[in-house]
Amino acid sequence: MTQQNKPATPFEQQLGLKPASSRLGLLKRIEQGFEYSIIPYTKQRLGITMAELSELLNVNPRTLVRRRKSGRLNKLESAQLYQLAMLVELAIEVIQDR
Repeated sequence: MTQQNKPATPFEQQLGLKPASSRLGLLKRIEQGFEYSIIPYTKQRLGITMAELSELLNVNPRTLVRRRKSGRLNKLESAQLYQLAMLVELAIEVIQDR
């Protein structure tokens, strides 16, 4: 069975999350961990502090400092960030539909 290509949502594009060619491709990128550079952009895009983003992702702020040094999030943090991006995108769509 072939996987359907899913275009990146505007929020994914703004975060630099290029569309995966398949769900499997997305899962592989999450497994590898997103680059840390997504964190500052997400914080800025949402207009929140690092402490607030840390809380939304359920990640200790000191862990994010370590991730900045290593340059990459782990797979759980990447999955949480992706879920946050999808939640924000859905909220934007709902608000725009009103």
